[in-house]
Amino acid sequence: MGKKYFVSIITPTYNHECYISSCINSVQRQTYKYWELIIIDDCSTDSTNQIITQFAHKDNRIKVIKHKKNWGINKLQETYNQALRLAKGDFIAILEGDDFWPHNKLEVQIKVFKDKKVVMSYGNWIMTDQNGLSIYLKHYKKFKKHFLNNIPVGSILFNFLTLHFDIGSQTVIFRKSALVKIGGFKSDKNYPFIDLPTYLSMSLVGEFAYINKTLGYYRRSAQSSWFNFAVKSKEMGRKEIKNCVNNFIKYKAKNIDKLVNWEEIEKKQSLYLFERRLTYFIRKRLNQSLFKKDLVSIFLKKIGLIKNKHQLTH
Repeated sequence: MGKKYFVSIITPTYNHECYISSCINSVQRQTYKYWELIIIDDCSTDSTNQIITQFAHKDNRIKVIKHKKNWGINKLQETYNQALRLAKGDFIAILEGDDFWPHNKLEVQIKVFKDKKVVMSYGNWIMTDQNGLSIYLKHYKKFKKHFLNNIPVGSILFNFLTLHFDIGSQTVIFRKSALVKIGGFKSDKNYPFIDLPTYLSMSLVGEFAYINKTLGYYRRSAQSSWFNFAVKSKEMGRKEIKNCVNNFIKYKAKNIDKLVNWEEIEKKQSLYLFERRLTYFIRKRLNQSLFKKDLVSIFLKKIGLIKNKHQLTH
């Protein structure tokens, strides 16, 4: 593609001794070689730090930051921005310590940034179990292509309003100059993760590039920060997501806010949250795995809660 762009990969990790080697190996196997890996160890109590230190000694593209105290998920914004300040790349990628990449992820994705209007790229992702075995593929076939690409700028916010549009952070690459322009990684007081708040802010500064290919693997494990947050929030964090998205649009995206029928949107959001709560309750009662959705979906359809959505308002 002419100029070889340099990519800085940010990898936060905490007690990932079982997975961090797989994560780092997936970076080292990339067919695109112009990268650095910045690993932030949030004061792990297992052997994570020893493992990443060994990798760093053998590969000078790997840099390690070790926190003296555990900052936790409530300081993820500070953790990511700490790494961002050290990043030398033209582009910033995210890969948490228990996730991993397909070998050609960077090579496939970096090409879209030839278009200067593109500030962020993302793609499909696969959820895996703790052993890395696929559970399901997350794709975006039901969403309009121009919204997926944030054309016009800000339009992807309509997807986020549905509450079931989520971009896997392990697939994301940011144009660093645009990320710096919004003040770095963002978070929300009720939603500590940096992914959604950062995507929302980035949606107002340029176009996105959605790639219809698998660009990352998300490992669902007890060590996952999102998993632990979800366990504490029986609605799987969706209520927090709703508040984060709605408040952003109402107060920071006025051009989109004036196009939104909030009465209708909030009814649909309430219905969606109700279905999430009901699904959680049924799954718990049936003692189903968090990952086995088929039986629950069939049951919900039979009792008409999915088939007759228009009959429910709460």
